[in-house]
Amino acid sequence: MRFPYNYLTLVCLLSLPMAALTQNVGINDNSTSPDESAMLHIQSTGKGLLIPRMNTLQRSAISNAADGLLVFDINRGEFAYFDNFLDEWFFLSNGRQLIDKDQDTRVRVEFTADEDRIRFQTAGTEYWFMDGPALQNLNSGNSVFIGNGAGASEGLSLRSNTFIGQSAGQSTSSGSFNVFLGHEAGRDINGNDNTFLGQQSGIGHSSGSANVYIGRRTAFVQGSGSNNTYLGTFAASNKSGGSDNTIIGYDAGTNNGNGSGNIFLGSRAGAFESGSNKLYIHNSSSNTPLIFGDFSTSLLRINGQLDINNAYRLPSSDGSNGQVLLTNGSGAVSWGDARGTGLSDQDSDTRIEVEESNDVDEIRFYVQGQLEAYFDQYRLNMSSIRIGNNAGNDGND
Repeated sequence: MRFPYNYLTLVCLLSLPMAALTQNVGINDNSTSPDESAMLHIQSTGKGLLIPRMNTLQRSAISNAADGLLVFDINRGEFAYFDNFLDEWFFLSNGRQLIDKDQDTRVRVEFTADEDRIRFQTAGTEYWFMDGPALQNLNSGNSVFIGNGAGASEGLSLRSNTFIGQSAGQSTSSGSFNVFLGHEAGRDINGNDNTFLGQQSGIGHSSGSANVYIGRRTAFVQGSGSNNTYLGTFAASNKSGGSDNTIIGYDAGTNNGNGSGNIFLGSRAGAFESGSNKLYIHNSSSNTPLIFGDFSTSLLRINGQLDINNAYRLPSSDGSNGQVLLTNGSGAVSWGDARGTGLSDQDSDTRIEVEESNDVDEIRFYVQGQLEAYFDQYRLNMSSIRIGNNAGNDGND
């Protein structure tokens, strides 16, 4: 039985779809069999696969997009696929940048050819880039903020602030040239030229300039003040105000209140001094420090012995009325009577004595070891009397 040619052709064409459903499909230019794991195997050394291309609006307008649907977004220059579960389009990175959905936050590894920089952009502005080992910031008014909440109120004006640590300089909105390093360091201050280093150092300050606080909780309570230098853990920690203070040492000057112009040196030095213009040098909270001073009255006090060049030490207590400091020539200095009992030459054989023994009220004159004369009240007593040049100089005496 013979069939018309057109009939046979129709039968072959109708059978093709059935065959395609029962085997893998390979598209190539060298008759290579398709891989068994692939439903569609495309192979070529000179051509590629062209996925549907469209702009962002066209892509977004696709209705009932199938899960995994793939297109190329020509506006973004990236492949996009649809996630049916999340009902959202996602993008495949082009290998040079990571980008968010609205394209204003991204990380780029090559903005221009062979640039070799990593750039960080948020909300449409590039703020950081990494060039070799250096991490540099941009568009921040010459300021650097690192830490959760650090510099949150600064406003990125040309202020040249550096805040590093959680909430460091968090409320600073008008200060310039400040350096705050540590958790909540300088959290609430508005001022200029301040340097706060340490956890919560200067946290209580709301205003003030040219302060240097170094140490945990230095100036923890102080609300205002300028030109202060505090160094040491808890130094001036409970101090409420004041300016022009220099406080160095653990817990030094901690309760100085609103005192100004003080210098406290040593662990807990001046811890309970509440006044101003005082000097304390000591290693305890004593109110009688080793060295005390009052700048307002130009007073300097030594609460101890004063050693001069390791040669002698001054007494630590006062002498009696009329006494003076005397030395024995061997480093011993003491209070003594200013009235001498005699005058003597080098070998002590010619001398004048005013008291040979206790309560002998005479003035005695010795020459070459011999008593020649003496005053006894109103009388001058002499063994012989010779008055005048060469008087009695006949050698017979």
